[in-house]
Amino acid sequence: MRFRTMPVDGILIHPAPGVTWVAFLEGRQIVELWAEPSDAPSLVDGIALARVVGKRPGLDAMIVRLPDGEAFVKDAPKVEEGAALIVQVTRDAVGPKRAMARAAVELVEGPLVLTPSRPGTGLSARITGKARRAAIRTAVQQEVPDDLGCLVRGDAGASELSDIAQTARVLVARWRDLLRTARTAAAPAWVAAPPSILDRAQRHAAGAALTSDSEMELLTAAVDAVLDQHVVLPGLGALTIDATEAAVLIDVDLHETFGGKGLVAANSRILEAVAAQIRLRGLRGTILVDLPRMTKPGDRKATEAAFLAKAASDPAPVALLGWTPGGMLEITRESARRPLHEILWAATDPTPSVRFAAWQALAGLETAARRAGEVPARPVLEVSEEVARWLGGPGAELVDALRAQLGALTVRGSPTCPRNDYRIVSEI
Repeated sequence: MRFRTMPVDGILIHPAPGVTWVAFLEGRQIVELWAEPSDAPSLVDGIALARVVGKRPGLDAMIVRLPDGEAFVKDAPKVEEGAALIVQVTRDAVGPKRAMARAAVELVEGPLVLTPSRPGTGLSARITGKARRAAIRTAVQQEVPDDLGCLVRGDAGASELSDIAQTARVLVARWRDLLRTARTAAAPAWVAAPPSILDRAQRHAAGAALTSDSEMELLTAAVDAVLDQHVVLPGLGALTIDATEAAVLIDVDLHETFGGKGLVAANSRILEAVAAQIRLRGLRGTILVDLPRMTKPGDRKATEAAFLAKAASDPAPVALLGWTPGGMLEITRESARRPLHEILWAATDPTPSVRFAAWQALAGLETAARRAGEVPARPVLEVSEEVARWLGGPGAELVDALRAQLGALTVRGSPTCPRNDYRIVSEI
């Protein structure tokens, strides 16, 4: 079965204790899933007055302190350690790696991108016609001072000139406001806080409609799927996805032996499934796929084409780097967000983390509380001892919030309760 490519037409946003889930739907299929922990929200697109705390002279880079953590800044300007610097976060931290940020701030509104550190006006090649291009350029330059820059994206080709000019005015005013805020702030401080998850989701899938919780069964199934290291491909085989610190390894197990054109067809379907899983799970960095071996260049090209056709609908940049000497296909994907396994899996093995288990227990209790008679007057949430320790420490605020909602709540660790289970009993 071939995958169909269609635009995202639905966004499901579901706040739960400790985490907000965002699912992007094509029809009734979830194609991408985000998890945003309340204790570690995404910092992407936040603009900060940061403090320079370390320099990497050989790399023209530096480490800066943000209001929340640190970031690595490439192509940094020549400033001294200890200086304050305006930066924009471009990628969330993953594991021991710091977040990434840039000193060249960009402000986006509609089809325009204000580039304060790169003066000049640039127009997308998709905008055609000399007269039209000249009119757009004039409209922008009348609003954007010479010391600032602006990029005009292809969507502006169909926009009214008055709307383009108004958008440029809004962006320039926003930049001036940011500078005024920075002048009175003490680093590190946000001068433009990271956007909310709703704002980011709507930018990520412009035009998609917000859906209701009637699609919750789809979300539950998607969460279960991304927590599983193994992906069954009906009538074909299975994938095993092993995320390591250096790369993601995807092993392929065919249920029968294929040869010739049959193997090419099977590997094409496998790579379509790989592209879908990469997007669904938010994988990023280097990805190596160990396919059943093909030696003919034409066969490899055919499977590459199948992968690229499926990956074309992925909003994140995906590239094929080629085949390793051992016959593995090397892929890279750039994404600003943390991959789901960093948030949901345990650090040492591909099983749900203690934090995820705590989220699920609290969500289960909250759901039961909405149904009359399912929660006792003085409820006790029994969880594994390690989950209880987390709820008594990093997750204490979540417990307090639910306790205020229920009127009473005790969390108890039980040596007989598995990590990924919980029980609701009565204190009385």
